Order: sequence, then C-alpha cells, then structure tokens
Amino acid sequence: MAKSLFGSIQRLGEDRYRVWWTQNGQRKSRVIHGTRDDAELFLATMRLSTSVVREENVPDQTWSHYYATAVRPTYVWLEPKTSFEYERIWTTELEHRIGNTMVSATSRNMAQAVLLDIQATSVQRAALRLWKKMCYMAVGDGLLNRCPINRSIKLKPHVGRKKHMLDANEALDYLQAIQSIKYRRVFRLMLGGGLSVEESCVVTAEDVRPWEYRGRNYALVQVDKGLVTVNGQKHLKGTKNGFREREMIIGEPFATPILMDLPEEGPLCPSKIKYKTDGEWTELNYTSPTTITHNWRDWCKAHDVNYIRPGDMRTIWSTWQGEAGSPDSLISMAMGHAGATTRDRNYLESTRRSLVLLADNLTELIEDADEIYS
Repeated sequence: MAKSLFGSIQRLGEDRYRVWWTQNGQRKSRVIHGTRDDAELFLATMRLSTSVVREENVPDQTWSHYYATAVRPTYVWLEPKTSFEYERIWTTELEHRIGNTMVSATSRNMAQAVLLDIQATSVQRAALRLWKKMCYMAVGDGLLNRCPINRSIKLKPHVGRKKHMLDANEALDYLQAIQSIKYRRVFRLMLGGGLSVEESCVVTAEDVRPWEYRGRNYALVQVDKGLVTVNGQKHLKGTKNGFREREMIIGEPFATPILMDLPEEGPLCPSKIKYKTDGEWTELNYTSPTTITHNWRDWCKAHDVNYIRPGDMRTIWSTWQGEAGSPDSLISMAMGHAGATTRDRNYLESTRRSLVLLADNLTELIEDADEIYS
C-alpha cells in the first residue's frame, strides 16, 4: 500500500484504487475509478473539506472562480512539477475555453467538444486529466451531481513515439562508445539497473558500494531520491512512491565500470557547483535531467554514436530482462512499480536473491547475445 500525503492508496486493478483517510477520528475508505492522481486528488479534497469550514448551499460559480478558490489551493500538497504542469494546462488550454462557463452547466457533450478543440493529442489528454480532477472536486463541493467526464469521452487517437532501442549484442560496444562523455556514470546505472534518469542523476558515490556473492562482483546502488526541473529550476525530491525507494543490484558488464569510475565523494553527475550546503548535497550540486538529455543528443551527433533517448534506457533494461526470461513480478519490483496483482502489492518483497537473479540473467543474456552475433 502506497503512502500519500493525505492518507493511503492501494491499487486494485486497472483504473481502480482504494483510498483510506481519517475523518472525525474515524478510519474511512472508498474505491476511486480513475488514475492514481485521481485517488490522490480525492484524498486532498477530503483533507481540504475537513480542514476548513464551508458554507452550506454553496452558490454556483464559474470554472475560473472555482479554479482560483478551490483547485489551485490544493497544489501546495503536490510535487512542484505536478502543480506547474496543472497550472500550465489551465492557463494555456482550459481557462479561455471554460473559464466563463458555470460549473453546474458542464455536461458530457460540452466536455467532449472542448477537449476535441485541443489539437495536440498529448495536451488533450493532460487537459482531460486536470478537468476530471476539478469535476471530482466540484462533486464533493456540491456544485455537480456527478463527474461529466467519463469513459464515453472520445479523444483523438494517440500515436506513440517510436522508442530508441539497443540490442543486447550491442551493449559492450555501446559501453565502450560512451566512456568519454561525462554522463557515462548515469547511463551505466540506467542500462545496467533500470533506473530512471531522474533517479540516476542524483546518485552519489556514497550511494554505491561493491558487493561480492558466490564469486561474482556486483554494484549495490541505493535509490531514494530524484531530481526534476520545473520552469527552469531544479527540485530535489523523494521517489514517486514507496516502491521506488529501493536497493538495486547491478552485475557485469556494468558493475566493474561503475565501481572503477566512482568519484571520491558526492554526485556521480555533478554540476559546476562543488561545495555542500550545510553539510549536505543539494539540487545545486546535481546536473539536471533536462541538461543531460539536451547535451547527450548533441554529443551523440558529434561523436557518431547511436542516440538513445535517456528515458528509453529504462525501457531497454526492462526489455532485456524480458528476453532473459526474468519473472515480470521481479522486474516490476526492481523498477519500483507497485505491481498489478494483489500478490505483487502485498505478498511479494524485493530481496537481494531476486535482484541477483535479475543481474545474472542480464549478464548471461549479453554474453550469449555477443556469442550469437560474433
């Protein structure tokens, strides 16, 4: 069960979450149909509704007024990147379309027309998510009888971006090709351990240590934080959820380069600022994911290296594990996912033995692939 700032959330299945919160000293729960963000927002709404005194028979109001007085105040409990994206979607896409509309006048047909008027499919879906959250809040405040944005809403077909992949037989050559770039330490963690770029760029030398098991060498990596860029500013934060805070075991051919290339202390991917603040490493000391992605593309072009989007390196690790025959449940836990089944969420724990299994499977896959193509 994942912790929330406002209660607890348990994933029951696709688009279904059970939430728990405390109200008037009593433990309450409810099933929310939607995304995890919907469940989080419901809990935030309950916290807001129980922490302030509301007048009965709240008069109808426009969406602009409701956003400013009820929705925006809940952003103080959200991550900076999430609140920034919500504010951007409202300002650029929704405010001029629905701002002057009365909340009670919102219908499914109206919502359908407004969303289809948005051109970019990804932005269209982001607008739907935000507006749906706002509607749930309006239902809780008595301004709507039910949420008009439901499964019957039709959106433009979304064409997924083609991902940059790397075959297992290319892994050794790729590690050799990238060893001169200053971001190499981050990429080794992503390709060898399935870490995200937000997690990898804040790993420090203190988070990595050597480990030997049954005559094999491994790198143990502690994953407990992440870095995001919001409106040009870096924000150091915790992982997305409790599952993402984890220990990762990385085997060969990645372990030795990782361990041999550690700095004496501090970030594996440092920024230009080398000093600590109050004895701690802060967001000022790390290179942001945005900078890494931008410079990495230019570096690959200049050095004639196959460009792989940093976000796709986590996908490559997962794909390799699937090719190696690793169990899906262990792959999910190693990546910090909550899991899709009750067993995964409540009755399965990530152990060093399971992580060694994944590391060894990947080692053998790369060795076998290299032999097959040699």
